[in-house]
Amino acid sequence: MAQRKTTGAAIFEEKHMISIILYLATNGPSRKIDIYEGVSSNPRMPDKLNALESTGLVVQYMDPVSRSTIVNLSDMGSQVADLLMSVDKLIRTASPADVRSDLRPLREG
Repeated sequence: MAQRKTTGAAIFEEKHMISIILYLATNGPSRKIDIYEGVSSNPRMPDKLNALESTGLVVQYMDPVSRSTIVNLSDMGSQVADLLMSVDKLIRTASPADVRSDLRPLREG
């Protein structure tokens, strides 16, 4: 089965992509194995990291001492992570009353 090229924000439609970005934002540069343990042991995780790298959101490099592959957010990835963390915080802190009051103009219009 051919893998389709995902561009733009559509990359986040694929499972675990947001979790990987948030994991790296929280933990900083990480070994692949640590990401797998912290996010998912899905066998497609290497493909997901490669897709994030080809999109410019992460960089991967070999640690010469441990010979482990290290994954880190790029500058653009850090900006995206900041936005995702803001969205996450907004959703987590919104009360049901806030949501209802935000929807009221939609129902009245």
